[in-house]
Amino acid sequence: ILEYFQIAGGPFRWAELDSFDDRNLRVTLEGATYVVKAHNGLLPSGSLERLQAQDQLIARLREQGLPVPDVLRSSEGSSTF
Repeated sequence: ILEYFQIAGGPFRWAELDSFDDRNLRVTLEGATYVVKAHNGLLPSGSLERLQAQDQLIARLREQGLPVPDVLRSSEGSSTF
């Protein structure tokens, strides 16, 4: 998954984060921290449209100057794996 999103480096650490419908992992690699979200596609909250809406909300908050994380994209521009 890290290679898909063009994140390279040495050893990494991960820890599971609390979540409701999905599984979320905090991945730390060479001083950078990432959150990997494994959505539950069997629930309505796991639809591709909902994931895209979450990405759009994050982008809008960032445009307004709020300190929110970046959404990483693959070389093809996808934020999903």
